[in-house]
Amino acid sequence: MALASSTTIAEISARLREMGEGELADRLDYLASDEDLDPGESPATDESARGFFEFFTSVKSDSKVGLACSPEGWVVGEWRWFPDKRSASIWFLDGEQVMFTARKRSGERVAIGERKNFTDRFTLAKVFVQEGLLSWRLSQQGT
Repeated sequence: MALASSTTIAEISARLREMGEGELADRLDYLASDEDLDPGESPATDESARGFFEFFTSVKSDSKVGLACSPEGWVVGEWRWFPDKRSASIWFLDGEQVMFTARKRSGERVAIGERKNFTDRFTLAKVFVQEGLLSWRLSQQGT
């Protein structure tokens, strides 16, 4: 679900609520606030939140999704509650680029190309679907 480059976290949270994802929306609002920030930390950025939202709305999972925020203001999506050894954490650096760490069912790490843990979010989604971590939402099949 493509967003305009001016879409704010408040607008993203509203869309999450419309999708029935109120808990994620509340967490994103909290991460965007300056509540509980340590010195040198930044709240979640709109750009990073747009990357998370576009990724989140293109895939689905049998794991609950958690959210955190890096000191740089990057939204971090966490898929750690699978019934097996799978796990994934994705740092949304901006609207397109991601950094990630993930494990397959076998417990083996997922790596992509020479940079192994850095790629664009579309490539990451394709690889995660191929590795069985996620699946496409119906609107994304055949992509």
